[in-house]
Amino acid sequence: MQNLKPQLDILLAESDEDDYLLFLEAIRDSGQALAIKRVRDGQELVDFFLGPEKKLNSPVKVIIVDIKMPRLSGIEAIAAIRLNSELQKIPIIVFSGSCSPVDVDLCYSLGVNSFHQKPISYEGWVQFVKTVRSNCL
Repeated sequence: MQNLKPQLDILLAESDEDDYLLFLEAIRDSGQALAIKRVRDGQELVDFFLGPEKKLNSPVKVIIVDIKMPRLSGIEAIAAIRLNSELQKIPIIVFSGSCSPVDVDLCYSLGVNSFHQKPISYEGWVQFVKTVRSNCL
């Protein structure tokens, strides 16, 4: 029997604890259980795929990244990930408090698939999760 690695639905790069907890609650309220792994900054995101204990062969359906993170920004992490040909097929969604046109343009130039501003209302969080689920999972 083949030893298959479990599918990871979402790899979430989010440094803010409150935003992470809101995201988890929105997933629960969206009505579908998802396999999620959280990394707390851009360096952990890069290390997940390219570091000493890399998970390059670990199946990930979508990466969700906040661009304002410590150690290594989300933008720097996206740039590093997109340089690896094996990782270019994984959709990357930016989910950020920033809506600066400069940030948006830079992210798209690096190959992100979608850019979303973090919502003000909880209903917006649930809608974001439903959008990700219907478009990426």
